[in-house]
This record gives sequence, structure tokens and C-alpha cells, in this order.
Amino acid sequence: MYSGTCVLTTPVIVPALRFDQFDFGLESEFVTGCTIACPDAKTIVTTMHITRCTSARTMEDLALALLRLILFRLEAKFGMLTGTSTCQIQNLQDEAGRRLISARGSATMPSVSPASIIIERSTEELRSVIEAPATPKDIYLELYHHARSATNPTVQFLGHYLIISALLGEPSQARFDKFVADHDPSNPPFSPHPKTGRDESIYTRLRNEVTHVRTPPGSIFPKDPIRSQGEIELSCGGLSRLARIAIDLLA
Repeated sequence: MYSGTCVLTTPVIVPALRFDQFDFGLESEFVTGCTIACPDAKTIVTTMHITRCTSARTMEDLALALLRLILFRLEAKFGMLTGTSTCQIQNLQDEAGRRLISARGSATMPSVSPASIIIERSTEELRSVIEAPATPKDIYLELYHHARSATNPTVQFLGHYLIISALLGEPSQARFDKFVADHDPSNPPFSPHPKTGRDESIYTRLRNEVTHVRTPPGSIFPKDPIRSQGEIELSCGGLSRLARIAIDLLA
């Protein structure tokens, strides 16, 4: 068995907060202590003291998995977005106390998005987010991270749409649009479905234009991808906010 200290460094792609170093706890029998800091809003440095691992690789994998959980929560709570995390193991020892050396590893957490307002948060507020017990929300926060991180607007859009649909229990389009009407304060436009005549939100219309063959009125082409792409880029922000609301409503 091995023990050591994992120092994890994560660049911040979209800054939203900064905070000085503080200690926190994790629900893991292998972790004996943790600290985290983000003093300049550009980099998050997390330290985890880990014991009783079967290998240095196992220790690194555990540390990176726990870090992902922490980062996804902070991203969703405060609007930040993080990049690729690297892990360096220090003070690696076996059961006999012999010192070992481990190579550096990494876990990919993609990028993008415009900058946000940077604010300072209290240690107590951050610790309450990090130390909260694991819930089904964490699964959707990971999906939310990957939807936001996609470099293609259509992939972002469909990722957010999928999250809302999953949390609504694979709803009918009418139920999805009722959720939009109830929770989107920007009042997104509704327009008649070309076949049924039922009003549908811009999100549902664009989703259908991407995933179904739909011929626009007066056109011989099944769809206009250039127009759809432009509308999707403009609509991604609103759909992302709705996905976050859907996750928050999860009991």
C-alpha cells in the first residue's frame, strides 16, 4: 500500500471567483486531509493527503476523480469553467516508509466561454458546496460541465436540451415547452409547428430542426442549417440557464 500527497493544479478558463487557501473534508476513507486555493482567479490548487492505495496510479486516479466532483460543483454554483487538471504526487511512500517517485498525470476537462465577473466568496460558503454529501445532482452537474465545455454550439445546445429532458422524465414537447414558459424570464419566442400548428418554443423548434428532417415553408430544402446554426448560437445561453434551473429543482 502507498501513501502520498497529490497536488492538483487546474487552470480557470472562465473566472468567477477567487479565494484564499482553506481546509475541507471529503467522504473518502482514503483521504486524510485536503486544502484548496484560488488566490488569483486563474488557477485552482488543491492538495489531498491520500493513504492505503495499491499504486501511485490508483492514488492519482482517486485524487482526480474527487477533484472533478469538486470542480463541477463550483462551476455550477458560481459560473466558472475550468480546464485540464494536472496531478503531481509528492512524498510518495510504501508501507515500509521508503520514498518513491511518481510521474505526473492529467485528466482532461475541456474549455471555452467568455469571461465572467470575479467575486470573492467566504470560506464557509465554499466549504459547504465542496463538503455536501453526494447526490444524483452531481451526475447532472458533470453533464452540465461537458455541455458548457463543448466547442461546437450545436453540441452545447443538444447537451443542455438532453439534461432538461432527462430531468423532466423524457417529456412530451408540450411539457418541455411548459417548463420553458414557467422558468425562462426572458420570454423566448414561440412559433407554430409547421405540421401540427401547435406553438413550440424556439428551443424545441431548433432541436427538431437539428434532429429531424423539417422542410421550411416555401423551401425545397429539408432545412436551412446556416440559419439554424445562427439561432442556436444565440439561444445557447438561455437553454444553459434552463438546464441549471432543472438541476437545481432536482430533489
